[in-house]
Amino acid sequence: MAQRSQAGLFTRCCRIKCGVEITLADARVKESLLRQAQVAAAAPTANASSAPSASKPNVKLASTINQASDEEHPLLPEDEIKKGYDNYQRRMETYPPEESEVTKEQYSAFCACTKDGAPYCDFGVWGPHGYRLQAKLNKVKGLNFDRNGQLVAAEIPGPSAYEWWEPCFDTFKTAAIMRDIISPGRLDAYKAHIRHYVQRYGRQAWLVIYQADVRARKELPERIRRTLADEKAAADAAGARHPFNELRPWEEVYARIPLQFPFWKRELEEPAFMILSRVGNYSEVVEGDAPVGNSLTERATPASALGAPLLGDDRPPKRPRQQQQQQQQQQQDAAASRFRHHNLNAAGKFTTNRTGVPLCDAFQKGECVGTERGKCARTGRHAHQCNQCLAGDHGSETGQGCQRTQPGQPRNPAPYKGRGKGSGKKGRY
Repeated sequence: MAQRSQAGLFTRCCRIKCGVEITLADARVKESLLRQAQVAAAAPTANASSAPSASKPNVKLASTINQASDEEHPLLPEDEIKKGYDNYQRRMETYPPEESEVTKEQYSAFCACTKDGAPYCDFGVWGPHGYRLQAKLNKVKGLNFDRNGQLVAAEIPGPSAYEWWEPCFDTFKTAAIMRDIISPGRLDAYKAHIRHYVQRYGRQAWLVIYQADVRARKELPERIRRTLADEKAAADAAGARHPFNELRPWEEVYARIPLQFPFWKRELEEPAFMILSRVGNYSEVVEGDAPVGNSLTERATPASALGAPLLGDDRPPKRPRQQQQQQQQQQQDAAASRFRHHNLNAAGKFTTNRTGVPLCDAFQKGECVGTERGKCARTGRHAHQCNQCLAGDHGSETGQGCQRTQPGQPRNPAPYKGRGKGSGKKGRY
């Protein structure tokens, strides 16, 4: 056995010497070099695949434009965003105002949504000052229990008044003009349409108004677009002209949305009338698909904070109870002083009655007896009353004269009783 092992070792040494076989150390070195070569070959591929994700991060639609969407789209390159701002400047001859300018993330999400669908923005997550808005919304995100006791993602509600809705819509208008899909005139007409309803029904109907607005911007565009496409095909077949343009379909769609009278009557006018007339309550007309928010999600400074009344709220401001009581007391004192005050001359006789109407001097002597509408027929502004007791059946210098011994003291007539129940007014002159 020892001779066989020595013979095998001698044979292996000869093979190594001739280069037919390598040693164990050389095998380990070769294996290490092979691994390094494989790592070096895989590195460029890994760098190439990771480079786009680092330079073009994705935008989540749920946090920028539509809470119901789980899609993510890459951020648009700078040249595409610049092209959008150039479109806005060419159309409006200026750049967007600061309060309605869109962020890169917002415009990227808007372009992704309008590539194959209707332009819709959820005003719960869409609004002015996009970076500030995202910082606020990150604080209110979380989970809530639904009516079945299941944990669901908390829905961020929309604006709670028209004053917060308008800046959100202006931001939507900026994105639509940058994308060149709807003209400014169509968008302004729609905003005026919503403002009309707010002025007509007031702030107490805002829940119904916002619900109808959300449904109009979300549900109507696709249906109107299909109707317009059919009308366009029929017009082309008949050789007639039609304003619908398939390359810019949403232009004519937004012209038709305010004209959907059955929709607005069913979704807004009738529910608002039920609320205002108190024949129905909010639970009967508000279905919860367009909730409104509180101060956490309000993005604009309301007009009330600037000292102006909110749109649709024409009620007088409430006053503290103490101030109301003080004002009522002042009014009562003024009324009492008006009836207790008497204007007297040097002889102590009345020159006017209790309401300030001057007395007729000729009536005191019996020279003027005619009256017209309770006033002297000659002058039309003097009263026929005694200047000692303010009675109207005699003058102070006629016949036996006034029986009052002390001038300037009005008589206390018997209480006047009206017809029927009640004592009527107490004495009147």
